[in-house]
Amino acid sequence: MDLRPHDDAALSAFWDSSRAGAFLANVNLIAVLAPVAEELWFRGLGYRLLERYGTAIAIVGHRSWLRSKTGSVYRGMLGHGATNALIAILVIASA
Repeated sequence: MDLRPHDDAALSAFWDSSRAGAFLANVNLIAVLAPVAEELWFRGLGYRLLERYGTAIAIVGHRSWLRSKTGSVYRGMLGHGATNALIAILVIASA
């Protein structure tokens, strides 16, 4: 990552304020909606369906150790969302 100061012309070429709504919508999708949907689908329903074959099968089948230990998908959602948000910020900062 380049930490040198940039001039205003470079910043204005990168950032277009007319696209702020699209930017926020994408960040919302990446950092909020996708993690919620994925965790509910895979760690929620998927885990529950595989759990009848044993906890070990459910954990391996859906990488659900955290789900197994907490009995909830919420911590996974938070971790997943935080990871996605961090990656989005790093990608945008490196552009």
